[in-house]
Amino acid sequence: MNKVSIATALLLAFAAAGASAAPGDEELPGPYLGAAVGASHYKFNFDCASGVESCDKSPNGFKFFGGLPMTKYLALELQYIQYGKAEARDGSTTLSGEGRHFGLGVAATKNFGTRLTGTARGGLASNKFKISGGFGGQSDTFSENKVSYYVGGSFGFRVTQNLTVEGGLDMTRFEFLGTHATARMLSLGVRNAF
Repeated sequence: MNKVSIATALLLAFAAAGASAAPGDEELPGPYLGAAVGASHYKFNFDCASGVESCDKSPNGFKFFGGLPMTKYLALELQYIQYGKAEARDGSTTLSGEGRHFGLGVAATKNFGTRLTGTARGGLASNKFKISGGFGGQSDTFSENKVSYYVGGSFGFRVTQNLTVEGGLDMTRFEFLGTHATARMLSLGVRNAF
């Protein structure tokens, strides 16, 4: 079995367990929405060419996410992450790469006391990586979509009963032109339950 098949089987198992588990005497949490901004970093399976004037592989990014709890601890979650644009520049030549993903997976959240929370998340994503280049006034763009995995986690501080401030880490993998890159983003944001 390949990684995608294993990840899909785990997601389905979690979803089935969450859908069939009864919340008991505990009240089922409400749906939530969240947003965050942060610092991304790309790791390519090649390095920037020597002699390049500048090579920025650590842009800024952002994410939006929302979840629908199935049990007290487990939610079905949808997310969009824009990892930002990496760029290499040498004279009049510029090459940039930009990754984003739409992900669907599960998020498991545990409360540590009344204020602190921890969340682990993972799932499958439709990842798109766009490459743009320009030389002497001419430019071209190429993009490639692939289904891949994503994983992440966050720690939160509950400001009110519904509002939580979270610091998180998200990671995924992009494929393009026969090569690949991994991307991660450290972020700070908020989650609001309804």
